[in-house]
Amino acid sequence: MKKNLLVIALASVSVFAFYSCSDEETTPPTVTISSPSEGSNLNVYAPFTVKAEGEAGSGEISKVTLTIGTQVIPGITTLPFEYEVPAETFPVGSYTITVEVENSKGLAAKDMKSFTLSDQNVAPTCSLSSDVAGKEIEPEDVVTLKGEASDQDGSIASVVLKINDKAVDAITSVPFEYELSADEKTEGVVKASLEVTDNNGKTASSELSFTVLGRIRSFTDPRDNRTYRTVKIGKQLWFAQDLAYLPSVNAVDDYSKTEAKYYVYDYNGTDVDAAKATDHYKNYGVLYNWHAVGGADDFTTDNTVGKQGPCPEGWHVPAYAEWDSLFNYVRKRIPESEAATYWDGSTVYNVNGHLRTKTGWKTSSDSDFPQLEKGGFDTYDFSATVTGCYYPRNGFYYGPSTSKNDTATYWTQHFAPYSPSNPGGLTVSINSYRYEPSSSKGTDTSRAHAVRCVKD
Repeated sequence: MKKNLLVIALASVSVFAFYSCSDEETTPPTVTISSPSEGSNLNVYAPFTVKAEGEAGSGEISKVTLTIGTQVIPGITTLPFEYEVPAETFPVGSYTITVEVENSKGLAAKDMKSFTLSDQNVAPTCSLSSDVAGKEIEPEDVVTLKGEASDQDGSIASVVLKINDKAVDAITSVPFEYELSADEKTEGVVKASLEVTDNNGKTASSELSFTVLGRIRSFTDPRDNRTYRTVKIGKQLWFAQDLAYLPSVNAVDDYSKTEAKYYVYDYNGTDVDAAKATDHYKNYGVLYNWHAVGGADDFTTDNTVGKQGPCPEGWHVPAYAEWDSLFNYVRKRIPESEAATYWDGSTVYNVNGHLRTKTGWKTSSDSDFPQLEKGGFDTYDFSATVTGCYYPRNGFYYGPSTSKNDTATYWTQHFAPYSPSNPGGLTVSINSYRYEPSSSKGTDTSRAHAVRCVKD
């Protein structure tokens, strides 16, 4: 009886041992992806980390496979692991991370997480500025462009500054200050643009424009809405037409040495509208006596800048010094080959010819001054033309289409007596029978001549 009991007990131990060993050998591995979380939206321009952990179950971990999308990542062999995916490894899109593990017993497990890569890069910012933005400038004005840029989640990789669509090679980084060359300040609208690109390929831009005034311009007098051609000669801006402001008009027999008087050549009446309807007014403007141009006894040739007189606001009747600046500018640019010699031995240049219109003048012929017979050149578009003048008691003289159409005379506001017994104003004349302009002192203040305005 005891013998049988022993056999049963041994059998029980054997069965227990068998079942215990079998359970251990069939335990599968486990794996869990802890990062990124399911449904994460990640920045394609930033690195991200894949983390996984787990147990071997039966035996040991024999194989680990990390797959992102369709790409198997090499070098992953154990659990747990952390693997950093470099920025821009994968393009924008939706992906699945799969981690598969296998133990030494041949048992396997896997985990999967879905995520999205999107463009979350913040674009850079930039600004282009200048004191002249939106303004009109002279060609000789200094123009400086200032550029700045920043990128909050990266760096500025490239900088391109363009002037009228042409890249400036000298500018490659920000911030910068750049002074435009004379060649870059072309007449008309000048456009400047700045474009910067960050290290992730995103761009930002800024632009501005300004206007470089040309030599030929225009001005509209707000008093009567008459528009004049104007011209930049050197540093001076001149009317390229005679002034036509006509607040009133006087008849031929109405003259004065003390009061302002206004005349329109060949018009004898007092109706302003009728005077303005004449061809001469439309083409040549108005003749003013000395007081109408603002002449005054205390305004001597020591004054180098004229007064407004009948010119519009911002403009004035030129002083003799301002006329002289114009003449000198032209004179210095006439080649020596075109010079001539006066009877007194002085060298003269055909300043008159370069300031006169090409037509409308009586021509002169003189072998000592061969430039005269070539007529007017109007080199600088000043367009001095024969507008005529008014003499008290005698009427109009030296007008266009007359036999004496060889002189254009302009008032200054200077009081310049020819002698104590011959007081009067100072005029400046351009003519077709001599090279150099001339001036006349003691001009009767009741005479009327043309006016050219110059910018303040």
